[in-house]
Amino acid sequence: MSDKTTQSQSVLGEMQPSKAIVKLAVPATLALLAKAVYNIVDTAYIGI
Repeated sequence: MSDKTTQSQSVLGEMQPSKAIVKLAVPATLALLAKAVYNIVDTAYIGI
């Protein structure tokens, strides 16, 4: 077995709050945008 230990690093504990918020908010915003686009396309596809 390897003697290496895995350490998890917290984004909120190691970065400045403003940078941490941006780093966490960008993927969340993209996910919400993708879901909205999916719903619009789904509605248009079903409606036709």
